[in-house]
Amino acid sequence: MQIKCVVCGEPYFAELDMEEWEKKLFRAGAGCPCCRGVEPEQPWHPENLEDIENGDGDPIDRLCAYQDRANRPKWEPPPDEILWTCAGCGVNVVKRGTTGELEYDLPLKAKGAQWYHSHPYSRGIEDLSKPVHVFKPDQPVCEFCYNTCDHCGKPVCGLLEQGDCYDDGWCAMGVEGNYRNVYCIDCIEQQCTECGGFYDDGSCEGHCGEDATDEDEDYEEDEDDA
Repeated sequence: MQIKCVVCGEPYFAELDMEEWEKKLFRAGAGCPCCRGVEPEQPWHPENLEDIENGDGDPIDRLCAYQDRANRPKWEPPPDEILWTCAGCGVNVVKRGTTGELEYDLPLKAKGAQWYHSHPYSRGIEDLSKPVHVFKPDQPVCEFCYNTCDHCGKPVCGLLEQGDCYDDGWCAMGVEGNYRNVYCIDCIEQQCTECGGFYDDGSCEGHCGEDATDEDEDYEEDEDDA
């Protein structure tokens, strides 16, 4: 059944041609996608019962919407809502006012503006309403800024400012010159300054400790031979 816009009289088949937000405004008498709430030069007036047909609704509601058109809501899409902002790259997670969908929205001057467009906007995270991790109450991070320490598994975000003091879970990123490895502050402090290995578990990426031991043994043998 056709329902007519109370502003311009344009008929619609039970709002089938509208988005959800448009349907709500149409029902409230704000207008339709055709007039967008702007009255035509020749004002439209309902002349018979057919002009106020309301589908499954009460025709009186359409008549009241017409009579109260001076106070009708504006024809404008509902605004987007920013749910949270990544403290690392600056991307916003917004709820689109027109669809209700959650999406990433990157401000032009955000930290990640230079690299964020180089990869897909999502890695398959199903629920964007919450950050992947929160380092401090005011430091939520998105899926692209979140990492874990390659050594201990502790959460890490290299884009957050690093300080001398940190709370539990507040981590830093490194090692300088080795972009493939990510370590938290505790593990960086335990790192072997010579080769990048760790003292606590005996591992040594460069095997400098083993090499040094072998060299010492060879030196001692040479001294004994002499």
